[in-house]
Amino acid sequence: MHISVVEDTPEVLAMVETALALRGHIVETYSNSPSFLSALQKAERTPPYDLVIVDLFLERQSGLLSLKHFGSHNHGESRRF
Repeated sequence: MHISVVEDTPEVLAMVETALALRGHIVETYSNSPSFLSALQKAERTPPYDLVIVDLFLERQSGLLSLKHFGSHNHGESRRF
């Protein structure tokens, strides 16, 4: 699976990335919503990720707002929130 993780606590981000990578997943990490949303704009895959894990209490922008942007980027692709 191609997984994106958005988390602003470095230790948690590293732990989740390591756990997923050890299970054979391709993991892209972002420490804030703007960097994640920028990557979405440049994504060449459709959908860009098979799974997105987002901290709902990000400092710079709500994780829920990030998910809304992600959903609108997928243009009707199947998704769960």
